[in-house]
Amino acid sequence: MLDDSRNFALLRWLCIHARTRDETRSFLLLESRLGALQALGLLFLRDSAEVEVATSKGNCLTALASRLHPSSLPALDLLLSMIFLSARYRKPGISHPKPFADCAGFWIGQPLTEEERNRIVFLIDRAAPNRAIPMVGALADECPSREDVNAFHAWCVAQMKAQLPLKPACPQQQAIRVVVDDITLAQAAKSAWHQSGADTAAWYRNEILGSLDLWAANEPLLRVRDYRRWSKAVEGVLVALSFGIALAEVAPSTESREGFLRVIIPAMTEALLKMGPEIWHHFADSNDRLAKLTAFLGYYFDILGAEVNRLLSNLMMDDAVPGLWKLLLILQSASLTHNFASQVRSMVTAPSTPACHRDLSSIDMWAKRILQAAQNLAKAHEDLRGFLEGVMQSVNDWRDSFPPMIQ
Repeated sequence: MLDDSRNFALLRWLCIHARTRDETRSFLLLESRLGALQALGLLFLRDSAEVEVATSKGNCLTALASRLHPSSLPALDLLLSMIFLSARYRKPGISHPKPFADCAGFWIGQPLTEEERNRIVFLIDRAAPNRAIPMVGALADECPSREDVNAFHAWCVAQMKAQLPLKPACPQQQAIRVVVDDITLAQAAKSAWHQSGADTAAWYRNEILGSLDLWAANEPLLRVRDYRRWSKAVEGVLVALSFGIALAEVAPSTESREGFLRVIIPAMTEALLKMGPEIWHHFADSNDRLAKLTAFLGYYFDILGAEVNRLLSNLMMDDAVPGLWKLLLILQSASLTHNFASQVRSMVTAPSTPACHRDLSSIDMWAKRILQAAQNLAKAHEDLRGFLEGVMQSVNDWRDSFPPMIQ
């Protein structure tokens, strides 16, 4: 009746009354043509398996897999069922290192069609809202078919590109929701390395940094001083640069990471400088992307080419850049700290602050950032410890010069 009528009242009645100790009704729901009923049957089965393993502290999805194996459902439906439940109840890299491990016995003996892969992606998005890229990447690691592995990784890269302000714009798959957090960036970066291998640095420089629509990002500020629209556009550019950081962090080897950095850091620096001095004063950086990028460039300063060293050195001598940003950059590198020691001494006593970061909570945030950078550098470089202890004392004195925050 529900397959034909899709009556909401009947669906509600089933949700309340269809659950029983035996699993006959659950398997009947799995045989429905309506996706909501199939999901309901799966959830009933999962609850039953959870009760079974509660005392033995076993794996709920493993117990559920043992229930589904003898089922007469088509092989593809069984695979989709396990993928849906695995995505629903496990988070890659958080609660489970291999969220789709229990799907191993359900893969069909041939590569999936494009339509079947799209169906799987849609199911994952519904089971794990906003986590489609991490989940699809984790699923790719479990696929027995090389064709499916490549296709799922390519999908992750394509959806990541769709989040970036590229010209021409890359389309996002309809009805898929993506939140660009650190987990999403890391998985998209792993997929990019899988897809491009040794050419990943050239791919990122040409297809991502080389295609960034920087004019569109600056236009709201240059034309009409629309800071809200400009901030949103700048965030998109910083997401693209953060993707580069993620690519460096998940590089398959130290050698590939160093080669990648030598290629992409000059291009990343140029893209950042093209955003103009306003970014240092008026961008709130609520997601800390600009702060992480600044620290990243400072940390790898020693492996940069002479031209990029010149650009960053000019940035640190630019009076238009607030002192707090300069300190964050300099205190990532021992060589920068040696080269600009006199500037650090003069800045740290009363550093100039960004126009959008002059409230007490922002002052506290900046004090913690500078102190953490100085502490990390002092631990790694004994010869700078005395100098950096003076820096930290000056930062604490600067912070104490403001009234305490009212809790």
